[in-house]
Amino acid sequence: PWSRVYHPTINYLAFLDHNGNNIRDDDEASLENVVIGLNETEVITDINGTAKVKNLSADSTYRLKALALEDVHGFFPKIPPTIRTEKDSTVNIPFVRGVKIYGKIYLNRDLARVDANGPLDLGGIRITAYNGVIIHTLTSYDGSFSMYVPYGEYVISMDESVVGSRFNLLQNDFDILLDNTTESVFVSFNLVEKRKKLNIKRFGAAKTEDGQEPFDTKRKKDDDDTGKVEK
Repeated sequence: PWSRVYHPTINYLAFLDHNGNNIRDDDEASLENVVIGLNETEVITDINGTAKVKNLSADSTYRLKALALEDVHGFFPKIPPTIRTEKDSTVNIPFVRGVKIYGKIYLNRDLARVDANGPLDLGGIRITAYNGVIIHTLTSYDGSFSMYVPYGEYVISMDESVVGSRFNLLQNDFDILLDNTTESVFVSFNLVEKRKKLNIKRFGAAKTEDGQEPFDTKRKKDDDDTGKVEK
């Protein structure tokens, strides 16, 4: 006899998980326009936050990914990297609040420069959080920045290529661990302006028109040579 081949169906539900319990509560909004991938198969959620994939292979493991096409204001998908299909089921795609990384670039100016008190535009400098995936933001005019990232271990870096030869960056590439006990982390980058070297020229004694040293200068030199002052 022919055996019936079973092909499970997966139903997705994407939503904002404010309390982080992985379950959609009544006061939590569904998320439209979330792309959900199962290996190479992708679907997009509707206005109810739902999507469906049919005719999957039974007892198989699939890679799972999710990406919101709209701004979800610092929320990130909290999903396993893989799921196993054994029967028809619903897979929740909760988006949880990430950890806020914020900070500022501080300047230590060279006060000997004539423009030491003039403003410097610190805007548009790239700040990166890296843990295999790159998340980045750009600084404001005053050097401040903020971004949200999911839980994990990160290296926080500033783009040193914009510093040039005028400044030294004291420290870069900060290692931080962010988990559900962390609400926010402050990171500061310190730029020190390189000091200008002052070239001080020392001039010799003036000479008379005939090339001779003035009397007072010559007498002082004689004093140094003999230790005595001629009268």
